[in-house]
Amino acid sequence: MTAQLTEYIEKINHYSKENIEEILHVLTQGVNRITRLNRCRVYLEDLTSGTLSCVIATGLHAREIQDISFPINTNAFLISRVYATQEPTAQNDISDLISDRARELAQRFTINTSYMVPMIHNNRAIGVLCVDSSRTSQTMNPDQRQQLIDFLNQTTPTLNHARKYHQQLLLARQIDKQKKQAAASHMLKSAVRLIGNLSLASVLIPTPQDADNEVERLQILATHQLSQRRITVVTLHCRQRHHY
Repeated sequence: MTAQLTEYIEKINHYSKENIEEILHVLTQGVNRITRLNRCRVYLEDLTSGTLSCVIATGLHAREIQDISFPINTNAFLISRVYATQEPTAQNDISDLISDRARELAQRFTINTSYMVPMIHNNRAIGVLCVDSSRTSQTMNPDQRQQLIDFLNQTTPTLNHARKYHQQLLLARQIDKQKKQAAASHMLKSAVRLIGNLSLASVLIPTPQDADNEVERLQILATHQLSQRRITVVTLHCRQRHHY
């Protein structure tokens, strides 16, 4: 380990469970330092959706890549197999991929070679790291691969602790949102029964202001229209993700 990699490890392990974004940022810096490549992806398991979700990507097409997730229980995708078998795997030719969808994604994001490493904590995989290149001749030597595995072994426990905390927060927020929507629907149904002949009724709540926007906004939790005579729940400001 070089002095800088040791510094990355110490910095990651100094973070608390609330700092998952900072942990991932430093982690990818260390990966790029080891591999001398600027493209990598980190997938973490999300047991609530049964997927491996891309939590961070660097380099070409990083933003689009983060919108793609893979199912955990399948042999159709190499990432899912690496997660299940806990064995590092090199993808040296996209024509060898058995899934048409996998080949389509590799071509779309110009990933011609990839080295995939399971992220393991307490003898179980919690995710997969992919080191990518658009060049077919770009490969990692054995020393780089071993150094990458050693680096992950020393940082994955901290990342896993933050991952669990982050997913618990997301789950709690989702449950809270569902409770609010159920209460809003109940309020509207009661209003319709009591008042009758309503042309339009909605349940609105204030939304948090953006850091750079002082204008207050409202979020529609539920709405009722006379023509439809039904309750419609509307959720706003949700980021679209694609699951394959």
